[in-house]
Amino acid sequence: DKYDIVDYEPNEDMQDLMKFAPLDVAISSSFFLSSLGIELLKATQTYLKKELKKMTDSTNLAKDTNLAKTGVGMEVSMDWLTETLQSLMKSQATDLLNVSRISPSKSKNTKSKQEKLNNK
Repeated sequence: DKYDIVDYEPNEDMQDLMKFAPLDVAISSSFFLSSLGIELLKATQTYLKKELKKMTDSTNLAKDTNLAKTGVGMEVSMDWLTETLQSLMKSQATDLLNVSRISPSKSKNTKSKQEKLNNK
């Protein structure tokens, strides 16, 4: 019970309020959710490894023709989870305060604002 989590209800007032949230709140929230995702991937990977080991120990894969029972495809899933976890670990090391340049926009209003910024 470390956190008091409120059920999500879409609300325009709350969306507008969050636009003015301090940067430290946005960054810490992003970091928290990223860490949660990484922990979930690690737990899923550990669980699937144990299940795969159980299945290979108890079943002769060459003789069993029922693919759902043999767990065929779990190895591919494990590879995908490993790659995803590694990618998330790398992205967590990214400097969140390093803001990239504004990408070109097709909107006329945005283009004129960008031109004004570039001319300064």
